[in-house]
Amino acid sequence: MNNQMNMMGGYPQPNANVGGAKFGLPTNPQLKGLFFGFIAAVAVMVIGCFLPYMTASAFGYSESVNYISNNGEMADGVFLIILGVVAIVLLLARKYLVSTILQIVSGVILAIDFFNDMDMTNSYVKFGYGFYITLVAVIASIVLGILLWKKAKSSIPAGQPMMQPGMPQRPMGAPQGSNQSTCPYCGSPKTPGSFCPNCGAK
Repeated sequence: MNNQMNMMGGYPQPNANVGGAKFGLPTNPQLKGLFFGFIAAVAVMVIGCFLPYMTASAFGYSESVNYISNNGEMADGVFLIILGVVAIVLLLARKYLVSTILQIVSGVILAIDFFNDMDMTNSYVKFGYGFYITLVAVIASIVLGILLWKKAKSSIPAGQPMMQPGMPQRPMGAPQGSNQSTCPYCGSPKTPGSFCPNCGAK
C-alpha cells in the first residue's frame, strides 16, 4: 500500500467515478442518469418548439402556429433551440451550472411569451400542446441541471485530495503551504476552500 502511495506521489488513487477528462460523459454512474436526463429534456424542448404553440379553431376549421415562426417572422423558439444546443455543449464540458443557467434563461423567455400571449386566448384561440410540452421540458431540464450540479459537487469525498490523470502530483511529505490548489473534479486552478470557477465544485 505504501509503495502504491509513493508511486502516485503520496495521494490516494483518484476515484474513477469522479475524475476523468474535462470534456465528455461523466464516469460517475450516479451522474450519468442526470446527465442523459438533462440532454433528453433539452431534446424534447427543441421538438416542442416545432409543435403547435397556439391553435385557432372556428366553424370546423383549425389553424396553428409553432414556436419557430409566426406569419413568416422568427419566433422566440429559435432562441430556445440555440440556448439548448449551447447548454448541451457546455454540459459535455462539465460546466453543469452554466448549462442550467441557460435553461433558466429559456424558461424566462417562455414565461414572458406566455404572459404576453394570454391576451390573445379566448374560446377560439388557445395554447397548443407544443407549448405545454416545451414548458414541461424546460422545467425538467432546470431541475435535472440543478440536481446534476449539486450531485457533482457532493461526489468528491470530503478531505480526500483528488488528482486528475496527467497532472503533476505532490511528492510524499511535500509542504502544503501553497495558496493555489487544483479543483479535484475538473482540474482547473482555484483558491483553496472556494468554489471552482469552471465547474462550481468546492
